[in-house]
Amino acid sequence: MEVIKILIVDDHTLFRNGLRKLLESMEGIKIVGEATNGLEAIKEVAANIPDVVLMDIAMPQMDGLDATREIHNQFPSVTILLLTMYENEEFLKRSLEYGATGYLIKTASTQELYLAIQTTAKGEPYFSSALSRKMINKFLGEHNSNLVTQDIYSILSNREIEILRLITSGKPNKAIANRLSISIKTVEKHRNNIMQKLEIHNVVDLVKYAIKSGVAHL
Repeated sequence: MEVIKILIVDDHTLFRNGLRKLLESMEGIKIVGEATNGLEAIKEVAANIPDVVLMDIAMPQMDGLDATREIHNQFPSVTILLLTMYENEEFLKRSLEYGATGYLIKTASTQELYLAIQTTAKGEPYFSSALSRKMINKFLGEHNSNLVTQDIYSILSNREIEILRLITSGKPNKAIANRLSISIKTVEKHRNNIMQKLEIHNVVDLVKYAIKSGVAHL
């Protein structure tokens, strides 16, 4: 199993220490740093280049949303998973606009946290089960509406449409391969072809496109 490097960003020492202890008990996860605010987070990302940043929102000096925007702009390969108490539409919207790949509520179970980390580490979006599907659909559909400018059915093949729907539903490549009885490499090839045809460069925007075009729903 490939090790996922994690940076923890939270201004509450007890929570941060508890989260570190929990993550260190999980297979395939390595903690490479900690930060107590957004400014520290940017420095830690530059120093350690984590795979996933677990980012709180409400912090002193620079909050998690502004830090998300800066990290996404400076280090686009680094995935950011918001880990927060806020079930807030505005925060969810801004997190998507600023480049976050996932949004998880702190009341999530250990299993969901592990799943969210594994999913976002692959560049695939993850949204907390505590968030309403209506809220997620709303912002995935509204954000970057200019992405949809052509008839998607005239661009993609039937197989590519099928795979796009499965990607949007949150299924990883292995699950898609098993469901369609094809290899993981074939799934990856189809996904790359889809992104090239649509001129989209990350999975989050791909999901937004699928929702906005009406070809898929969460």
